[in-house]
Amino acid sequence: MAQPGVVVDRIAAQIGDNIILLSDIEAQKQQAVAAGMEITPNMTCEVLEELMYQQLLINQAKLDSLVVSDEQVDAEMENRIRVIENQIG
Repeated sequence: MAQPGVVVDRIAAQIGDNIILLSDIEAQKQQAVAAGMEITPNMTCEVLEELMYQQLLINQAKLDSLVVSDEQVDAEMENRIRVIENQIG
């Protein structure tokens, strides 16, 4: 049970609807240490920058994605078939 007034985690950045927590940064740093990398004074900033870049790409992919229903696809196919039928005669 969490004690009142004790900070468990904090939001370091928000990209669109996605957040990056301080614990996400620390987890990345721990993975780097486990992989044999040396912790540098700038590592926290570098990890945050990389996580933000990843979230930017994810957010932009969501924005660029189009959701098309089966009905829209069927209607477009019907229209194209009619155009071809009219051209052929």
